[in-house]
Amino acid sequence: MISKQQLYIEHATEGNVKKLEELIKEGVDIDGVAASGFPALHYASRIFPHNLKKDTLGCTKVLVEAGAKPFAIYAGGESPFATAVIEGQFKTVEYFFTLGEPDLNLRLDAGTSLLDEIAIKLKNKPLNVSDPAIAKAVDAEENQYLEIAELLIEKGIDVKSKNKNDQGALHTASGVGVTPMVELLIKNGADVNHKDSQGLTCLHYASRGGFISTMQALVKAGADVNAQDGWGFTPAHEAVMSKSATSLEVLAEHKANFSLGLTKAYDAKNPVGFSPQDMAEANKQDDLIAIIKSVSAPTAIKEEQPVPQLEFNEIPFKGWEWDRTKHMHHGVDINKDDILWYTQYESRQGGGASHQTLSDYIHSGSNSIKPPEEIDKEIREYILKFKK
Repeated sequence: MISKQQLYIEHATEGNVKKLEELIKEGVDIDGVAASGFPALHYASRIFPHNLKKDTLGCTKVLVEAGAKPFAIYAGGESPFATAVIEGQFKTVEYFFTLGEPDLNLRLDAGTSLLDEIAIKLKNKPLNVSDPAIAKAVDAEENQYLEIAELLIEKGIDVKSKNKNDQGALHTASGVGVTPMVELLIKNGADVNHKDSQGLTCLHYASRGGFISTMQALVKAGADVNAQDGWGFTPAHEAVMSKSATSLEVLAEHKANFSLGLTKAYDAKNPVGFSPQDMAEANKQDDLIAIIKSVSAPTAIKEEQPVPQLEFNEIPFKGWEWDRTKHMHHGVDINKDDILWYTQYESRQGGGASHQTLSDYIHSGSNSIKPPEEIDKEIREYILKFKK
């Protein structure tokens, strides 16, 4: 015979609000746990395939009003609040925030954070769904998880929090190829070039998995395509090891160096200096070798050529910057298209280049480095000397 306590857990699981209320009136252990180690409030947030229309929020409110503890920790280090996050119950998560301040940065016994758990759940999103109704439901579920992630970030969760292996949620999202989550984390300050305890970056993980859109998002945000881990493995090594031609193509597109070798021996088959190209050739991976060889070798430096006789107001130049001593350094060189450039360098702060004619630059009101006439004189004297 099923006990009253077992029925209580069962009704929470099924979402039977009325029967829950009846049992609570009769008297049950509100926070009593099932054999799994979880209480009724945990099961109130869970959705099962046979009961997709379950009133999770209604069940949750009944239990909380009866005294259930939403932030208590149960089996696996999981609280009912964490369960609601993991199950993608946005309204329930929102409701819990009205009850107090949950520990947003808790980690389950497995070492995962709430953001890790969201990424893992999104990983399992069904692909290539042909039924419009099911596709709509899948998209709605994905949006719920992303909305929960946004809410957690808004409430102050640490997007840079790391586990014992020095991996953050961005590593997790990159490793499972959840691009929307990757973009959200980057937008909110996650470091795309952070290395875990093995020296692996998010791009290493995305490349290993062949997650093209994730790789593109990381590179767009500044991920180093030539980052090396503790042995010297690059994202290109990962692509070759996982036999991912698509990953290698993305890296080729972004000018990855396929000649970078290991900095120390990993094993007998991966000695010092072993490059992605060496690896592909050793494994006789013709498709990968073709991609690697299709990447053009660096263009050789051209021999010195005569400077074009341009008028000063036709001479383009790269943007001005300053070195740490605040002295202006300038130089003139020829690029591959035989265009004369006036260049000033920044060795401390960095910055992008702007493009104007020399005349516009000298006389622009926005230039507050030196008086225009002083800049005019200095630049003209230098270029005239160079052109002789």
